[in-house]
Amino acid sequence: MSDGVAGPSLVVERRTAPIRATVRPPGSKSLTNRALVLAALCRGDATLRHPLHADDTDGLLAALEVLGTIVRPEGDVLLIDGGDPELEQLTARIACALEWEPGCGLELLEGPFLEGLLPALVQGCRSFEDLQRRPVASLVLSSLPHGARSALERLAPERVRVPTGSQIRLRYEAGRPPVLAVRIQELFGLATTPTVAGGRVPCLLHLLAPNQRPQQVTDDLAGFWERTWPQVRKDLRARYPRHAWPEDPLAAEPQRRPRRRRR
Repeated sequence: MSDGVAGPSLVVERRTAPIRATVRPPGSKSLTNRALVLAALCRGDATLRHPLHADDTDGLLAALEVLGTIVRPEGDVLLIDGGDPELEQLTARIACALEWEPGCGLELLEGPFLEGLLPALVQGCRSFEDLQRRPVASLVLSSLPHGARSALERLAPERVRVPTGSQIRLRYEAGRPPVLAVRIQELFGLATTPTVAGGRVPCLLHLLAPNQRPQQVTDDLAGFWERTWPQVRKDLRARYPRHAWPEDPLAAEPQRRPRRRRR
């Protein structure tokens, strides 16, 4: 209701030329997204309890994992591994390779070898922050003899190829099988679980629904197709109709992304 007092007038002038301006969009209002970004930037591990389950959260989680941040969902908690994820994964790959095949040539990664890398690692650094930004994992990997690099790739490869042709990064942890997080549709036509270590160690599959969340965790892909797929197909095809949900996944063409509908 008006109180009879006129407010300040606003004069709008007609523009005769294009408007050039800089617009700064606001940052994310999601507290979950802000916490995830901070956790990914921090050194050390972080625990995020009761995160918001939403599409933008799923999108940010997928982006962080592509960038190398390791995020492990456990119930209503997200565990974010800080530090240098590339170096952590390299050391985990080496530990797994030595566990699966002692004497493979990676034992050289001990004191004398690492001490020899220090001059190259600190070259040009003027502060600890400079040192933190150095690509330590790349330096260690490039310094390995050819035989050691070959053994590492043979026993604990960084990535595995799936039927769509995608090269998907594995997640390693000492004492455990590597985790392969992959969309279900990318495995159509594949009858058996991908393996490492010359076929001796099956990957632990995190079979992702279209929302990038694990729908099933298994190391038995054949058993999943035979026993679990009919129920998964029934549960998800109504929620995600643009994605493929064939009755026979072994005879279906693998899909990296849903096909566009014909107009």
